Parts: sequence; C-alpha cells; structure tokens
Amino acid sequence: MPFDAMWYSVEAGQSSPRDCHPELELSVVLSGTASVETGGVITDMPTGSAFLFDSEEAHVIHNRQDIPVMIFSAYWMPVEPAEAHRPEASLTSASAEHADA
Repeated sequence: MPFDAMWYSVEAGQSSPRDCHPELELSVVLSGTASVETGGVITDMPTGSAFLFDSEEAHVIHNRQDIPVMIFSAYWMPVEPAEAHRPEASLTSASAEHADA
C-alpha cells in the first residue's frame, strides 16, 4: 500500500505529544476543533477541515474544548523529485542513441 492511515483523539483540555517524522501527513478533523500548532503558530481547524504536514514538519494538536477532538490521518513517504521521472529525459537519451547508430 502506498500510504498508511490512522485515527486518533485528543481529550478535552489536552495536547498531543510533539510529533515530527519523514512522512507527509494529511489529516481531517472528524469532530471538534483541533488547534494545530506548527512553526510556532496555532491555527484552529473546525470539524471537516483538512491540513497537511510536510515531511519533517514538527507539529502538536491542542484541544481547547471540553469535548474530545477526533482526527483521521493518512501518511506516506515523499517521492523523488519530478525531475528524476521526466519523460523528456528518457526521450533525449533514446534520441541520442539513435543518432549514434
């Protein structure tokens, strides 16, 4: 499978541990409002909101409400830069080989 997924909750008045990992992570708030901290900035994300963490982006989820926050997250390893997979690069190599023949 190209990605993994999980769901988790942050109890009322609590915060998740600081997290930082090589995977990209896309999260959706299923219920409540998640106060998402990254780069020293906290942004409130209500139910239905989605947010994306870049690879190695440290983050903490705070719950400033009196009900649990539920979050679904999908995460995956980043792929190589697009330059490595350009079709033009393959065509250029093939053209050069035919020119030598």
